[in-house]
Amino acid sequence: MNRNVYLRIIVSSIFATLILVAVSILCLSRFSDFSARAHRTKFLLFLAESVERRTANLSTDYLVTPEGRMKLEQDLHFSPPHFAFGGPPPPRPQGPPSHFGPRSNFWLATESGEVIFQSMKDSKITPLSSLEKPKNVHEISRHEDFFRLFPGIYVLKLDKNPSLYLVAKDDHRPVLGPLFLAQAALTLVTVL
Repeated sequence: MNRNVYLRIIVSSIFATLILVAVSILCLSRFSDFSARAHRTKFLLFLAESVERRTANLSTDYLVTPEGRMKLEQDLHFSPPHFAFGGPPPPRPQGPPSHFGPRSNFWLATESGEVIFQSMKDSKITPLSSLEKPKNVHEISRHEDFFRLFPGIYVLKLDKNPSLYLVAKDDHRPVLGPLFLAQAALTLVTVL
C-alpha cells in the first residue's frame, strides 16, 4: 500500500476516535445530570418551602424595605437537611453563618428583578430579567447549556403575592472532570 493511504487511515481513525470520545462524554454528562435532576428539584422545593415558612407573615412590600432585608438576613441562614448517612448536623457557630450550607448559591428577587436577599455576597448574580420566569407557584424554570459544562440556573416562583422568585445557581458541578478524563482515555484506548 501507498504511504498516503496509511496516513489517511491513521488520520481518519484519530478523527473517529475524537468523535467517539466527544459522544461518550456528552452521554455521560447528560446521564449524570438526568440522575441528579430529581434530587435537585426536591432540594429546590425544600428551599422554597423553608423560605416561604420563614416569610409567611411578611409581605413582599415589607421585604423590599431595609428593615425587611435585615429580617431576611437573620431568618434565612439555615442548613440544608442532613440525611441518615450524613449523621447529625454539626453544631451551629455563634453569629450568622457566612453562607447557606455547602456550595449553595441562591437569591430572592421581586417580579421587577430587584434582588432583596443573596446567600453568598461575593457571587455574581444573573439578572432575573434575562431569565424565563415560571408562571405557576413552585414551578421551576431551568436554564442550562446543552452540554452541561457551565453552572445551571433555576428559577422557582414562591407562593407570595406580589410575586417573589427564588433563583438558585448550581456553582459546583459534581466530580465529573476526572470521570470525563477517565472515560475519554478508556474510549481512546478501546478504539485505538
